Amino acid sequence: MQSSESVISVCFNSSLLKYGGDIAVGAMTILTSVMQFAMLPLQGLGQGAQPIISYNYGASNVERVKDAFKLLLKVSLSYAVILWGVVMLFPQIFVGLFTSDEALLEFGQPALRIYMACMFLFGIPFDPALAGITARIFIFDNILLFFFITIFHSLSSFIL
Repeated sequence: MQSSESVISVCFNSSLLKYGGDIAVGAMTILTSVMQFAMLPLQGLGQGAQPIISYNYGASNVERVKDAFKLLLKVSLSYAVILWGVVMLFPQIFVGLFTSDEALLEFGQPALRIYMACMFLFGIPFDPALAGITARIFIFDNILLFFFITIFHSLSSFIL
């Protein structure tokens, strides 16, 4: 996963430098930083719920597994939708945390809206342990591919 993200970052940066210049590369750095900060609570919620769900799954307590998963879904989805709304309404706050350069602020605000457009979907937890290895590989590869193709296309058309 880390190696594929590194390759994608190199591709993004070289394309952005070629078509958008230093401002586009700087904006992409801000966008990925905002996304990483946004994903931290979601990862923490998922990792915190995992032992509870796993213990009850192992104990064949299906009702508690369902209840824990429903609670995780509600909390994660609520957080993701609220954060998505705040980013869509006030992108200048998030971009302004990383730069005071006026050109980068102007470029980064609409780019952040595009980049975070599907953020609310990340609030839907997916437990890969409940799927087979083939399904996991297929699902994650396709999600990653679809996500980055969409983002790359949107950002490249935004730059051009």
